Amino acid sequence: MSDRRILGSPMGVFVASGRHGGHAGAFAGVLLAFVLTVPLSVMGAEVAPERHDEIVAARINRVLPGVVGILTEVGAEVTVRCGKNDVYVVKPDPERETGTGFIIHPDGWIATNGHVVMSVHKDDQEHIDDFLQAAADAACRPGLKKLPESRQKERMRAILKYPSNLKGVKLTKRLEVFLPTGEAKQGYPAVIKAFSPPIDPDLLPKDGGKPEPPMLDAAIIKIEATNLPAVQLTPSIRQAVALGQQLVIVGFPAWWSGMTSSARSPGPRPR
Repeated sequence: MSDRRILGSPMGVFVASGRHGGHAGAFAGVLLAFVLTVPLSVMGAEVAPERHDEIVAARINRVLPGVVGILTEVGAEVTVRCGKNDVYVVKPDPERETGTGFIIHPDGWIATNGHVVMSVHKDDQEHIDDFLQAAADAACRPGLKKLPESRQKERMRAILKYPSNLKGVKLTKRLEVFLPTGEAKQGYPAVIKAFSPPIDPDLLPKDGGKPEPPMLDAAIIKIEATNLPAVQLTPSIRQAVALGQQLVIVGFPAWWSGMTSSARSPGPRPR
């Protein structure tokens, strides 16, 4: 094995060094990646502070090419009927999130956390219910304000159950990966190949047993790309990190997040 070891972890991207105390540099946006350490033979040796910083920086720079940014976005256009001749088209604010992953195979295979891609993976009906509620609040609720509160709630429940309204939600889903290269501003469409949800306390077995299916908060996604800089994983945490080592968090550079912002969605318009 070379002078670095990397460990897949659901906690974040860590670079560990053998010196105690001092500063631990960090990059924002970490959701899942690896641990990078110096060899065990070096851990016990005294290293000058200047040399220590150089070692940490070198290992961070070696790892960064394999760390990617991940964007998920779920949006909808909703045609909602508030009354017999009262129909609106609404585009509620999309559900947009960013996260981090790391390349585990040069042919576009990427590991990340389950919660990073969960909005794209979860059942469409959950999104439909949420977007229909948002559209009805924007388009229908203002016209119900003249009614007593109990009557408002009754009418809103009826609106949310209209079959035409339930069928009037058109979902769009977006999952993209951004690479830390000169082409980083180009997002690569990705698909989810494996998924395990994050821990949900409400779904844990009451007897303290293991949940089934497991809640590993992990996912594997794939993009159509080749010759990517993959990260080498260590087979065991016991071979990668020792008690008392410093951990430096490494994530996808924050500058890319500005590329994913967009203007607020327009309000309801009559149809």
